[in-house]
Amino acid sequence: MGALTIVICPNCQKNTPEGKFCEQCGAPLPVAPVQAPAPAFPQPQPPQAPPQAKKGMSTLGWVLVIFGILFLVIIFFAAVGIMAAPTPAITTKTTLTPTTTTGYSHTPSETLYGHVDNGGSYRITTTIRDPTTSLYSIRLVGPQNTDFDLYVQKGLDPTSHNYDYKSAGFSPSEQIDIPYPSVGDYHILVTSVGGSGDFVLYITYKYS
Repeated sequence: MGALTIVICPNCQKNTPEGKFCEQCGAPLPVAPVQAPAPAFPQPQPPQAPPQAKKGMSTLGWVLVIFGILFLVIIFFAAVGIMAAPTPAITTKTTLTPTTTTGYSHTPSETLYGHVDNGGSYRITTTIRDPTTSLYSIRLVGPQNTDFDLYVQKGLDPTSHNYDYKSAGFSPSEQIDIPYPSVGDYHILVTSVGGSGDFVLYITYKYS
């Protein structure tokens, strides 16, 4: 049983228990308004941050990565191609300074050694200083199973198409004899038509 509520009668101004009529004067008592429960308002929620997109590489980043990989692949194959390319025949030129015998201008005979690759060439320059030279002879001896040719030109480097003298047989050995050569530089060219290897040049001078 709940506690008794005492109210003041609006007619007699006496205290009377809460009810429909005053116990003192019998006047009707006002009905107490029923208080409706306060409406429940939703509690404000703090704003939520928008969901963050998963971090990842952008399209531009992937494009740059792909181009970088392609560039490295191109560089790699270019380097492999350079390393695999055949090495061209090397042309070697040697300038000789002939020695002279004391008291004479004669140049002694010379023996020269060289090497030529298949399809390559080797150049040597000799000098005739003595006007009394009656014979200038160059003999080429190459390895077996090769085909070397011999060319000589005065004052200029000879080629297989431009020369003063040539010896171009089908063997590794050739010889050129120049009678009464004039004083000056004589350029010797050894070429390989087939095969490669070491060779020897025997150069002799005769004087009148």
